[in-house]
Amino acid sequence: MRIHRISAFVAAAAVAACSRSDRTTTDSAGGTVATRMAAAADTANPSSVTPTEGAAQVTPTDARAVVKATKYKLTDDNFRRFVQASDSLAVLRARDPQARAWLDKQINDAGAGTSVSANDAGRKHLEDYPAVSNAINSAGISVPDYFVASIAIAQAERFMGNPKAAPPTPTLSENATFLDAHKAELQALRARESAH
Repeated sequence: MRIHRISAFVAAAAVAACSRSDRTTTDSAGGTVATRMAAAADTANPSSVTPTEGAAQVTPTDARAVVKATKYKLTDDNFRRFVQASDSLAVLRARDPQARAWLDKQINDAGAGTSVSANDAGRKHLEDYPAVSNAINSAGISVPDYFVASIAIAQAERFMGNPKAAPPTPTLSENATFLDAHKAELQALRARESAH
């Protein structure tokens, strides 16, 4: 039980240290891990927020993935695969209304009254819909790696302009430097995602 509390504390600390300032949600001392959702669902959410890039949603049950994200080193290869997977998901979302509904389904308990009881619910949400998991895997990246990368990328985005200001996690400042050199790809990814 003590190890679980320590892990939860580490995850909460990582979340608090790495949340993006441009999010509309505020952090609280409670340390609940949740993802930023659509503004309507996110209004007045008092929970700490773990930002994500791409199609991932982080729930309070995904603390292990948040901790892994603090150690996830971005490389040209894994970033390229993440972008390809995100592109595949954007195309899938545009052409398949059921997949779009699945990806848009709010799965966390951040202010919407939706209870999450399964461990790793955010990752499992991507794995449990075959078309979604196939779109991710087709880019040569596993769903767990895509999920962790989505957190690591969003955490590093906050510090792209000043990597030295990043909290001292194993890779955050390096990832911020990496993303700073890949701004164009990141902006293109966002543009494609918002177009669909």
